[in-house]
Amino acid sequence: MREDVIALVVDAIEVVEPCLGRKKIHEAVEGVVNLEPQGRRILAALESDIGLLTSGTSEMSAGLARILYALVTAGACTLKAPACGRCRRVVSLPSRAGEMRICASCALASRSNSITCQRCRKIRTRAATVGEHDFCGSCWSAMVPTSDNRIAAFISAHISDSTPELVRSVISELQVNGRRRLKLSLECELFGPRWIENPAESSLMFAGLYTALRERGAPLPEIACGPCGQVKKLTNRIHGQMCCRMCYRDATLKTCDGCGAMASLELRQPDGTRLCQSCTNKLDRYWADCFQCHKRRLIAVHTANGPMCGRCRSATGTDRCGRCGLVSTCRFPESDSAICLACYSQSRIDTCSICGLESECLFAGSGKAVCASCSTRKERCPKCGRVARLNRHAATAEKVCWKCAPAVIEACVSCGSSSRVHFRTDQGPLCKRCSRSSPFAWQSCGECGTQSILHRRKWCDRCYARLKILELLPDDAVTQDDSLMRFRESWLASDARRTLQAFRRKSTVARLNLLLGAPRPLSHNMLDEIGTDAEVGPVRSLLVAHGLLPDRDENLVRFERWCAEAAESISDPTHRRVFGLYTRWRPLRELRELGRPVTLSQCAWRRSELRNVIDLMNWLSLNSRSFSTLDQSLVDRWLEEGLPQRRNIAGFLRWASSSQHCARVSIRPTPTRTWSLQASTADDRWELLRHLLAQKETDPRTRLAGVLVVLYGIRVHRIRTLRVSDIDVEDGQVTVRLGSDPLELDGDIGQLALVARAHRDAPRFLSDEPERYWLFPGQRHNEAISTDALTDRLRTLGVHARPNRTGALLDLAQQLPAPVIARLTGIDAVTASKWAEAAGTSPARYSRALRENGSFET
Repeated sequence: MREDVIALVVDAIEVVEPCLGRKKIHEAVEGVVNLEPQGRRILAALESDIGLLTSGTSEMSAGLARILYALVTAGACTLKAPACGRCRRVVSLPSRAGEMRICASCALASRSNSITCQRCRKIRTRAATVGEHDFCGSCWSAMVPTSDNRIAAFISAHISDSTPELVRSVISELQVNGRRRLKLSLECELFGPRWIENPAESSLMFAGLYTALRERGAPLPEIACGPCGQVKKLTNRIHGQMCCRMCYRDATLKTCDGCGAMASLELRQPDGTRLCQSCTNKLDRYWADCFQCHKRRLIAVHTANGPMCGRCRSATGTDRCGRCGLVSTCRFPESDSAICLACYSQSRIDTCSICGLESECLFAGSGKAVCASCSTRKERCPKCGRVARLNRHAATAEKVCWKCAPAVIEACVSCGSSSRVHFRTDQGPLCKRCSRSSPFAWQSCGECGTQSILHRRKWCDRCYARLKILELLPDDAVTQDDSLMRFRESWLASDARRTLQAFRRKSTVARLNLLLGAPRPLSHNMLDEIGTDAEVGPVRSLLVAHGLLPDRDENLVRFERWCAEAAESISDPTHRRVFGLYTRWRPLRELRELGRPVTLSQCAWRRSELRNVIDLMNWLSLNSRSFSTLDQSLVDRWLEEGLPQRRNIAGFLRWASSSQHCARVSIRPTPTRTWSLQASTADDRWELLRHLLAQKETDPRTRLAGVLVVLYGIRVHRIRTLRVSDIDVEDGQVTVRLGSDPLELDGDIGQLALVARAHRDAPRFLSDEPERYWLFPGQRHNEAISTDALTDRLRTLGVHARPNRTGALLDLAQQLPAPVIARLTGIDAVTASKWAEAAGTSPARYSRALRENGSFET
């Protein structure tokens, strides 16, 4: 880009100047124009007034003045260099007086140099200034020989443990001489003690002296950035303090003329507008046809073959690595910077400058290396106090979270409302709602050319999702495996927005990439090695759903693993052996013989029983008793010392006595439970039922679950285990199987059940898949939704399970016999009898209990 601008400036000058050749003009322009924006400003000035080349006026930019001065010196016959606006001499014009440029002599003469000398107290011409003290020339020259003694006295007085050898070595190696050394000595006397306490406020010469003292053993801390306090390279100064580049950038943020946001300005255009990096990248002059992909894109680099976009520049290809010399897949192929992937990864290993750990870092090989976790670290927002990433700036240039950043309020060109600007188009700003749907936000995709709302890389969602999938599964990885090919094709055909949302889960995608790139065949053991069940669960579900891994009962596997870990908590070997025998022959055997996937509840109550078994065995060890000596008195004593939940150990004790591991013992019956009749009224439930049937836009399966709770009192735990096959139609009658007999669903409820059965999508990683087994599928393959998740969904519809279930069962108990209720709803026959006793034996008692909202014993 810079070369193109220089060529245009040379063309404009060559038309006016026939005496010099194009080569000399090009050398003069290239020596002045270091950056493209500077050249564009010069080009804009020449396009507006070409007479500047021959007028000799001093009212021109400094860059154009230097070009003309160099060309006139080289022998130009038509061009006229600008003369000083005051003395009219044709010399270099480094200063400006109003609109005129003036020479250095006129600039010096314009300043007031009459001062009162600090040393002799006479009115003289100023020769030097230190702080607020002015000195004349004769006094300054007289003090020069005393500069070393002044510096030595300062070091001896204010630096502890200083020795004469330290003072002599530091003074002899100072890089300042003569008059500048005298200025350093006076700075030490005037500001030295304060600057030692805060070296970031010192001058550059004093900072050099401070660093020399520290390197030679003086007990001084390293100079840190004044605003942020970090030890970095200090390149600028803010508010009288030395600072790093990042703090200087944050302190000099200004409003972008393009988007109106507070940002670091990257470009000043010829018309004076200043743009941030994002707005600069939208300018047409930075876009061109890439010579490799032949598509119009944002240009990343200009090569000898032509402009190249960022994607082609970072694409991999076969080439010889410039480091190891091997021919392999390299980054930046067909260039002098070609490097293989192994060498590239090794080159990014460095010690993080923040946490001090060695890992893959950004800016590796420099003093600013930072690992991925530290580069995105969270801090406390100074405004709201939230711990978040401070990636926005307030009006005071202070870093804040995105919620506290000042909003840019303008009128939306689509809906006309004054709201926060979310997106800018050629027609004007758009609010957040219109930016997702308005045709004004549509642009041509840089990859396929379709008109749509583009991704931040100027691609549509489909093209960007395709790129992510092809990076994860390239052609050379799937050509040898048909299952991987089908796997990739299913991804490419899935919803693009859902795919991009899944790729934002960085750790999950990284584990998937690790598995797909592994040299050995995929297996469940590989997944178990690289993470916990919660971490690799989405990946496992995805691979099983696409046939890359065999199906496995995860609940059963987790229960087996838990049993093995729980056995290790038993200290006595004999007790551990009995525990292992019981888990092998009872809980695990029962679960394995079910013939269907194990549910969470089936494992949960068995875990509770085994925890009590472990507690009993550890209690026996603590009391120096073996399991073979267990009798009724010990069991009763153990039960009295603990919670009532210990009574669910009865099954284990029956097995232990029948297997002759201990004497025959029994558990006393559980005390009568108090039933609570805090139930919703019939009117409230009928109103809620009408509300559920009218909510057409809500998930029909969630509405069906609410109907089953409100009308039939079905537990949420039972509803979540409904299968697709449990809803059936026989002779036009819709039924749902909850117990041994099918329950008929008439009218709108039956139609709702059919719609819920047809609603088969399941929320899976990367894409939604049709569910074949569960009516309420979970986020993992072949697993139902959890009870808590379904309860939360019902609560959003206003269905609170406990009071509505209680009211429904009490109504059913007054209308139907207990055995019928048990067969239709699937509850236990004993439980149904207790509900009938609570509701039907004494209607007056039931009505009084409802009014009082109290409880009674069954």
